[in-house]
Amino acid sequence: MSAPTEPFSAAYYSTRNYRDYLTRKFDALARDIIPCTLLLTDPILDFGCGYGGLVNALWNLRYQTIRGTDISQWAIEEGHRRFPHLRERLQYYNRDLLRQPHALILMLDVLEHMPEYEIESVLKLARTGCTGSLTVRIPVSAMEGEPFVLPVSNNDPTHIACHTKAWWFAALSAAGFTPSSQLATSTIYDSPGVLAASFT
Repeated sequence: MSAPTEPFSAAYYSTRNYRDYLTRKFDALARDIIPCTLLLTDPILDFGCGYGGLVNALWNLRYQTIRGTDISQWAIEEGHRRFPHLRERLQYYNRDLLRQPHALILMLDVLEHMPEYEIESVLKLARTGCTGSLTVRIPVSAMEGEPFVLPVSNNDPTHIACHTKAWWFAALSAAGFTPSSQLATSTIYDSPGVLAASFT
């Protein structure tokens, strides 16, 4: 299956929703998202990494076995430009990375961009390679069939999977994941409009 890249071009990242994304600092998020048990040698995958800002922040924290992949060819090329030291670590949409062992898989603000059949497939692939935990951040609706709770989530036309937290927990459970903790830090936290949690 060829991945559609057109919706996630430079124009997408210049919209009001994402205007600050290209200047965002990821250092605090990197510190917040790492489980205390993770070793510097443990492999990490950022699935839906954008231009690789979080990958670079984790690299700066000395997590050297880290890779990122994204469906946006433009974002990956931008990452190569910004972070030439990560050129081999930032890859255009490579789902096969999910099959490889990773102590931590990150899917932050990515699953809502996928149709349900793709969500099911990606989560099943992630289960095969996840040797530790999967951390997700997903905008949600309060009731199934309603819009997202947060207006900013409704403003993005590429957000096509709008579901409740219960729906997402069921989808993750069907793929073989078990909830381990909700996240509550200054940079990533569970709220009525966002599911932010780790699964094993």
